[in-house]
Amino acid sequence: MGALISDFSMDMTLVVIQSLSAGTFVYLACCDLIVHAFHKAKTDSLVHKLCKLGALMLGSVFVVALMQAFPEPEGAH
Repeated sequence: MGALISDFSMDMTLVVIQSLSAGTFVYLACCDLIVHAFHKAKTDSLVHKLCKLGALMLGSVFVVALMQAFPEPEGAH
């Protein structure tokens, strides 16, 4: 029974730690870096801002394509 509980608690600990690190990354990327890149640069032309937006979208599509091309194996976690 103790081994079962320790295995479960270790899995939950890993889930909590990964969730916190992923959440921190998403917060910093969305709330700090992207906002700074688009709104703080008032001297950028419209074409330059559209290029930045295109690069952001292209990067998002690339990540989704990688996730689709290399899915997580069935028993992995």
